[in-house]
Amino acid sequence: MATNESQQSTQLIAVNLFKYSAATALMHLLFAIVLVFTSREFIAMDYASYWLALLVCALLSGLLCKSIFNRTKAQQSESFDKWENTLVYPTIVVSLLFALAYYYAVTNTDPSLWTMIAFIAVMHIGSVVMACLYSKKIILASILPVPISLLAAFMIIALPLPYILAASVGFFCSLLLYFSLSVNRSLVTGFNMQDMYEKEAKQSDYYRTKVETSTFEDPQTGIFNRRIFDFIINEEIRRAKRIDSQLSLVIIEIDCFSEYQAHYSASKVEECICSVASVLAKATSRGGEFITRFDKQRFALVIPNGDKLEAFAFSSKLLDFVNRAELENLHSSVEGLKTVSISIGIAEFTKGSIIDIEDITAQALTALATAKQKGGNKIATFSEEMPRTDTLIEEKISSDITSEKATSHV
Repeated sequence: MATNESQQSTQLIAVNLFKYSAATALMHLLFAIVLVFTSREFIAMDYASYWLALLVCALLSGLLCKSIFNRTKAQQSESFDKWENTLVYPTIVVSLLFALAYYYAVTNTDPSLWTMIAFIAVMHIGSVVMACLYSKKIILASILPVPISLLAAFMIIALPLPYILAASVGFFCSLLLYFSLSVNRSLVTGFNMQDMYEKEAKQSDYYRTKVETSTFEDPQTGIFNRRIFDFIINEEIRRAKRIDSQLSLVIIEIDCFSEYQAHYSASKVEECICSVASVLAKATSRGGEFITRFDKQRFALVIPNGDKLEAFAFSSKLLDFVNRAELENLHSSVEGLKTVSISIGIAEFTKGSIIDIEDITAQALTALATAKQKGGNKIATFSEEMPRTDTLIEEKISSDITSEKATSHV
């Protein structure tokens, strides 16, 4: 095999060679019987018996190689090319045995059988080559010995008819060799193109996955980003309206994040966000639930077919998981805590509701703001009595500005 052929192409060639080797052995045996039967009156049957025994041994050695290959091909790594060379040896032996037989038959039979023997030879060579087009070496080993022996036998006889038969056999074998080598090149090229296509397809799949990941994955935390949240909440609300079911939206925020930013380095801030995201992601591993990045210090979770009681129970677990993580925040203003904590707001889409994405998101943010107003590390479920979200956001912005001014002044 050429050294620049890929391992995948080499494997395909070896597999196809051995795939048809049993049929080739039967074909050889059939033509051997036909040749012996045709020239039985002019040859010594003892010689024919010895020759058939040698031929069967050579064919069996090829079948033994096939058996070993089939048992070990699953464990092959880079040695498929050696199996082509292994098959060449019994092929050469078989071809030489037939070359000897055809030479003997031509030089020892009646002239009336010369045309029949030549016809048997070309049919034999043509049939065998059709099964070994995958290998240039096997083609040459199968074609060359027999026509050379026939040409030599006919030329030795030195009569007009043998000359014509020699020319015919030579012309046929030359065409057969030319076309079989052309087909071999096309097959090898096809295998290489298939291998290249598979590699390109794998690379394309890799880059497509990479693009999808980079499009829908938050690069900082590794969880899904806001784009995925918008898609999930949109689809779930549409589904809930269609089948008259319910869902809950949970929005989570890291408490005292402004204070954390003011007293810790940027790397610690990023580590804090990633750690909280990791805790939340591990806690939301159930099917249909995905923790997503809502904005800088907020995360969102959609709970399909879950009411606010289920959402509250699950949110309590999230709150507990973050507390147990014991992420340091010595400047937390949450009473009794010097670790990172979260506040959670819950909004419910009830059966038959007509609210849209903006409404349920605003409700969850309102509940979240209420939980933070209560001191943080709390869970609040939206109710109509809660203050408007925009008022709470204005108050938070004003508070953040005041805090930043105080920090810069210090």
